[in-house]
Amino acid sequence: MPAEKTTIDRGGTTPGPGGGHAALARADRLYGRLLWILPAALRREYGAAMRQTFADLCAARVDARGRGLAPVLAHGVVDLVGGAAQEWAATLFARDRWHRRTAAAMCVLAGLLVLYSQVRYPANLPRIDYLAQYLLLLAILAALAHRFATGATASARTVVCALATLPAWLVGARFPVAAPGYVAAVIAVAAIGEAASDRMRFAGLRAGVAVGVLAGVTLLAVDVTTGIVGMNGLVHDPTYHAEFLRTGQPDPAAYIIGARICGGATLLLACVAAGAVLGLAASAGRAVTGSITRAG
Repeated sequence: MPAEKTTIDRGGTTPGPGGGHAALARADRLYGRLLWILPAALRREYGAAMRQTFADLCAARVDARGRGLAPVLAHGVVDLVGGAAQEWAATLFARDRWHRRTAAAMCVLAGLLVLYSQVRYPANLPRIDYLAQYLLLLAILAALAHRFATGATASARTVVCALATLPAWLVGARFPVAAPGYVAAVIAVAAIGEAASDRMRFAGLRAGVAVGVLAGVTLLAVDVTTGIVGMNGLVHDPTYHAEFLRTGQPDPAAYIIGARICGGATLLLACVAAGAVLGLAASAGRAVTGSITRAG
């Protein structure tokens, strides 16, 4: 005699003999909670149907005592997690979105590192000169993150080129002359590429400034991170130590972090200026080339 099936619908559970309905109800609730890992738009459109499909599968393969539930649940969870990963990848890395979100995330990361550094070494915060610089820098980073997230300020090429400057900053302490040259070359490549491929006026200038901003933000994040991680060695560095004694500040670690943040902010402005100059040159070169081509 075949086992009586147990069914689950969105309104509740129809119990079968043997008490297996309790396990099915728990599995249904678990699956319903796991649906929240899907992107919101997909969950709203397909969540109810997916949950009902899982319930139908349980009803077809699980007997009234709950036997056979484990493999069905495992299969359903694996499928759900795999599908969620694919959908999030498609959402986050869509061609018209991923670069803007990456650029915004770089600015947010730099801001969070600055905040964390002051939680870790807060001695400079009572000084109005340091506090004003920190607040101004955080406001700028927040504005940049918002701009990148909500507008098409940065293309995929500019974000990739900005990320490509990371190795230069990491080895900058060992090769201080080579790092700025490499970064300038990357900015020039991005500006020239945008000027050549984008027919909009001043595309090269916009790309150069965007890469300069993101390269400077990357440098700031690297500066703060290496300062926090390598603080034990930096406190005993003769250059930092002598400058710290000259300033008369109360805490050497806070002074070093403050110096690295302010230095990173200054170099961020330098990167923006270099991006503007190189981008303007790329735009001008594109305009001249276009004029010659039209004249020919």
